[in-house]
Amino acid sequence: DAPGGEPRHFAQFSALLRLFTAALPGHAVSVLRTRGDAGLCEQAAWVGGAEVVLSPHGAHLLNALWMEPHAALLEVGDEPALPHPGL
Repeated sequence: DAPGGEPRHFAQFSALLRLFTAALPGHAVSVLRTRGDAGLCEQAAWVGGAEVVLSPHGAHLLNALWMEPHAALLEVGDEPALPHPGL
């Protein structure tokens, strides 16, 4: 949840979903909504087989630890990214 307890979400979610589905022909596009009461194994399963994960910024992104080495994580935030020296 965002500060204040509101869940984070994407504006124009339906349009974003159509865009990703069109951009990834031949791939399954799934939508998962995280829950704070999920156990470790369930959380690992959310991202364990994904090739690409697109997510709003948040603590639940710790689950990226369970992603396959070749997978991509796209994190979206509402603030400019901080500079990362060397990247």
